[in-house]
Amino acid sequence: MEPPAGENRHRLLADRIAAVLSGRTVLDQKTMDYIDSTHAAASMDSLLPILSDPENSEAETIYELLFFPTQTVQEQLEPILSQNAYDDPGVLAVIDLLIQKQLQTRICLPDQKKEVCLHIPDFAIRQFVYRLHITRKLHPTLSQTLARCVPDEKQINRIRVQIRNARISDSQEGIAFLRRFIEKTHSFPDLLEKALPLILDFLDQIKPEAEVDPEFLRTKQLYARMLEQASRIEQALKDHAVESLMLKGISIPAVNIQETKKKIEILDQVCALMAIPSDPKGPESPAR
Repeated sequence: MEPPAGENRHRLLADRIAAVLSGRTVLDQKTMDYIDSTHAAASMDSLLPILSDPENSEAETIYELLFFPTQTVQEQLEPILSQNAYDDPGVLAVIDLLIQKQLQTRICLPDQKKEVCLHIPDFAIRQFVYRLHITRKLHPTLSQTLARCVPDEKQINRIRVQIRNARISDSQEGIAFLRRFIEKTHSFPDLLEKALPLILDFLDQIKPEAEVDPEFLRTKQLYARMLEQASRIEQALKDHAVESLMLKGISIPAVNIQETKKKIEILDQVCALMAIPSDPKGPESPAR
C-alpha cells in the first residue's frame, strides 16, 4: 500500500501520538521518589496543585518527566515513522494537530488508589514530539538489512528506535559497519541488543571519514586500559586512604569495573563475529 501523503500522513501520526498521550499513566516509585525529592510532592494531593498550574516552573519540569517518550512509547510509533517521511514543517503540522485536540491524560500513583485527569499543556506536547526525532530517517540500506536479517517485527522496531535516537552520520563507512554488525549478530539476538548501544555510541564518537574497524579496536583497547587503571587504583585504595593517593597526584577514575568488564566481553564477541583483526593497522595504533 502506498504511504499516505501530505496532511493524511501528519494526521495519521498525530492520531497515534494522541492515543498514547491520552492513555492512563501509572507513575512508578522511582519517578515519585524523584518528584518528592525535588518538589516535596509525595502524594496526589500535593502533586495536583503543582500540575494544575502549568505556568509554574516546577510544573514544567514535572510535565517534562511525565511526557518524556520512552523506548516503549517510541516503538509503538515506529511502524508509522518507518513508512513515512517527515520534515520540519511536518513536525509543526503534527504538533498543531495535537494541540487542537486539547488532549487530557489520566495520572495515578504507584498504588493506583487515586487517579486524576489532567489537560496536557501545549509546551509538553511540543517537547514530546521534538524528542521523537521524527525527521531522522534510517538509511535505506539499513532498513533493507533489518528486513532481511531480523525476523521479529518487534525487535526491528526496537533497533530502529535506538538508531533513530542516535546521532550517527550517514557516512558510507559507518553505515556499512552497522549493516555488517546486524548481519553478523542477528543470529544472536541477546548479543545484538546488548551490543547495539555500544556500537551506536562508538559510531557517534568517531569522525565520518575514519576507518571504522581500526577505530573500533582502539575503542575496545581504551576500555581495557581504563579497566587496568581502575583495578590498580582499587588495589591501592585497600592500602591507602583516598586523600593519601590524591596528595601523591594520583587521580581516582570514575570507572565501574564490573560494567567495564561486561563491555569488553561484549566487544570481544562482536570482534570475533565480525572478524575484526586483533590489532589496528597504522602508526597511530596504541602501544601494548
